[in-house]
Amino acid sequence: MKYSTIQHLKYLFNYSKTIVHLQADLNRLPAIKDINSFIIRELNVDNAEDIQHWLNIVNDAYVETEHDREYALNHINNHLFLNIYKIYLLFDKDKPIGTISIGTFKSNKNMGGDARIAIRKDYQGKGLGSYLLAYGFQKLKESGIKYGESIISITREQSIMLHFKCGFIPQYNKDYISYKGQRRHFLIRFFVREQLNKMYRIFLGESF
Repeated sequence: MKYSTIQHLKYLFNYSKTIVHLQADLNRLPAIKDINSFIIRELNVDNAEDIQHWLNIVNDAYVETEHDREYALNHINNHLFLNIYKIYLLFDKDKPIGTISIGTFKSNKNMGGDARIAIRKDYQGKGLGSYLLAYGFQKLKESGIKYGESIISITREQSIMLHFKCGFIPQYNKDYISYKGQRRHFLIRFFVREQLNKMYRIFLGESF
């Protein structure tokens, strides 16, 4: 009985499946910095080599189960919440090192979003993630989209901070803190909201 109670509490207070929303006015995006010798171009969805480049970058950047070509094509053609508009690849000379997918939300075609922004581990910490994020949302702005939103797991602190740097702000309303298909106790929303607020205050340089 004691064991099952502990397991139940661990389930209730497991943040790993909790997602939060960040939003930005695309007219307030930071200027895109010059990244010198790096090259960015659109991924050709009909080019098998480009698909493999995308997979290699994503598999290197994320620590999840290694994805295959079927996963890549599903990401492009049947993303969970975005109508994918374009996917960009970032190169260091001929070496593919980064990617970002951009599109509009299936639930709101006036809202732009990003997915699977990834930089190879040996190129992280050089400001390339910020560059890709700003670049992707700049392209959405040029297509007529005024606002952007990003849906991120609360466990991806680095990605959340990256979005803060690019002008995104957290959304604290309960409708913007959800759980990937699972119902959770209201206390989870409270603790996650506090955790998100703490990250934002750290970003702003506020003291506690």
